[in-house]
Amino acid sequence: MLFLLLTRSVVTGRTLVLDEALIHHVSTLEHPFLTAMLIALSYIGSTTPVVVISIVLLIVLYQCTKKKRDIIFFTVVSLCSVSLNVLLKSYFERERPTIITMIEETGFSYPSAHAMAAFTLYGAVTFLFWRHLKKRKSRRLLLGAASCMILLMGFSRIYLGVHYPSDVIGGYLVSGTLLTISIFIYQWIQHSIT
Repeated sequence: MLFLLLTRSVVTGRTLVLDEALIHHVSTLEHPFLTAMLIALSYIGSTTPVVVISIVLLIVLYQCTKKKRDIIFFTVVSLCSVSLNVLLKSYFERERPTIITMIEETGFSYPSAHAMAAFTLYGAVTFLFWRHLKKRKSRRLLLGAASCMILLMGFSRIYLGVHYPSDVIGGYLVSGTLLTISIFIYQWIQHSIT
């Protein structure tokens, strides 16, 4: 519902003033070290590094759990996220912001692919590893690391000027919905089998 409400505001242009104000506000934080760090982080969120990270995590996950269904869940959710992003971007065709551009990006803007990929990747990893971690400290560390990666990825896209804040929020909402539905189906199937 939140995604639908946000999308309506984006399509009608109601978010533009706030989007631009937030981009200008974030630009006041500009610093060479921060810029270099966020460019590197943004690169980590692009297609090739995400695929490599996903493969590594799948190997680690399988070594830890020996459960093929976890691998299938992770793969299906990741592919659905990518496909959904492509469909939504091609449907809405929102142009990228041109206020501040520190790096060059092509393609449409809404919703942010980096935000979606980060939420899906680290959200799915958190869900799958959480059940196998018994210590509360380990769970907190996992949740904290995943949350930081998701939030920093979104922030990097706004800071670098390649996305509006509403693009990032839209990406989080879509991926959050996809992940929630996927987890529900996964657990329902698990309970049905057992």
